[in-house]
Amino acid sequence: CTLFAIAESPVEAGVIWVGSNDGLMHVTRDGGANWDNVTPAGMPPWGTVSMIDPSTHEAGRAYIAVDGHQEDIRDPHLFKTTDYGKTWKAINNGIPKSMLSYTSAIKEDPVRKGLLYAGTANAIYVSYDDGENWESLQADLPQACITWIAFQEHFNDLVVGTNGRGIWIMDDVSHLQQLTPEVKAADAHLFTPRPAYRFKDRQRVDSPPNNQSRPERAPYGASINYHLKDELKGVVVRIHDETGQQIRRLRGTGNKGLNRVVWDLRHERLKQIELRTTPDVHPHVWEEKRFRGRDTRPVLHWGIGPPQRGVLAVPGTYTVKLAVDGKEYEQKVEVRKDPNSNGTEADIKKMVGLWKDVVNDINEVVTMINRLEWIGKQFEDLNGVLAQTEGANALLDALDEVHGELTGIEDELLQRQLHASDPKSYREQMMLYSK
Repeated sequence: CTLFAIAESPVEAGVIWVGSNDGLMHVTRDGGANWDNVTPAGMPPWGTVSMIDPSTHEAGRAYIAVDGHQEDIRDPHLFKTTDYGKTWKAINNGIPKSMLSYTSAIKEDPVRKGLLYAGTANAIYVSYDDGENWESLQADLPQACITWIAFQEHFNDLVVGTNGRGIWIMDDVSHLQQLTPEVKAADAHLFTPRPAYRFKDRQRVDSPPNNQSRPERAPYGASINYHLKDELKGVVVRIHDETGQQIRRLRGTGNKGLNRVVWDLRHERLKQIELRTTPDVHPHVWEEKRFRGRDTRPVLHWGIGPPQRGVLAVPGTYTVKLAVDGKEYEQKVEVRKDPNSNGTEADIKKMVGLWKDVVNDINEVVTMINRLEWIGKQFEDLNGVLAQTEGANALLDALDEVHGELTGIEDELLQRQLHASDPKSYREQMMLYSK
């Protein structure tokens, strides 16, 4: 005799639904002055009305999830009404029956009418046809009892509460909202991306490393979602700015069905130094296990790899192009300014312009270093051959002289200590690349 669930209509004032833990449903249309018993005919005996979800799209429409496991009723029991509870329809088709298939949560999508999400004692399901059919939406969600379903509507995220596995978020369900039979039948389809925010890291109070309340961070950037009818190889995603210039190329997944690639809102990565010569500061570098059998090795910076991230894109509208099996599909994606930032978009454009100039300079220096390394490697190989050749001393001396001049140029670009692929760059003065 306890009212276990209550929900107010988001589209019609005065409409309130309540459900009890002994299998009764009531509704008022006048703010509680009068109540009507609208219990579905198929309500399981003593079933607990666990969650009520009035539709955000239509007055009089509502969904309920009923949990009967305390009476050892373990089948799913989901109902919908479109007439304020005068009639109800059971909508359980597709949820497999088991000891853990009793239902405790249901939610209609706030964007697409009839797109439903439901939770059982061990899984979450989705229906694209207003409950006529259900299919699994489990992904990497652990098997746990789904106790509540909600939406973070601004970011279009699906949020579920569980009994024993914490809170889980499916970031950006815009692809589910746009998934139709026509999309599934097409060879490929690129979904309209949600807007992406150019968030900047902010200082925060840290917590112990074993803090169980610390969440996983959501992928940063723009979610690029697409559907493939069949499994394919060689899928490519390209990002173009407002002038039409390509600023990023991403390798896409080619799985049958839904795919997602995240653009981190950055331009192409910086060019990387490829060391090929044997440095006098570490003549045995190629004998190290990590470089055996390789033609090149990187410059290291304090034990980590070299800087690779490209310039962060300015706020604006970008074009996403999906290349699949000789065809191209495109959509627009909006990149928005961090709302916590006091800087203007004009300020950001000036700053990014400076960054791009610096990156161009870095790439130019890296190109020069790599060319000098190619030449230096050829000198090393040629010296090895000429050292075994009679009468080659004069040529060896000439080669050493030219090689020394080129090495002197390279040393102006990259301090010699970094040729050891060791991060102890402080042993020598920084040269142009490091600056």
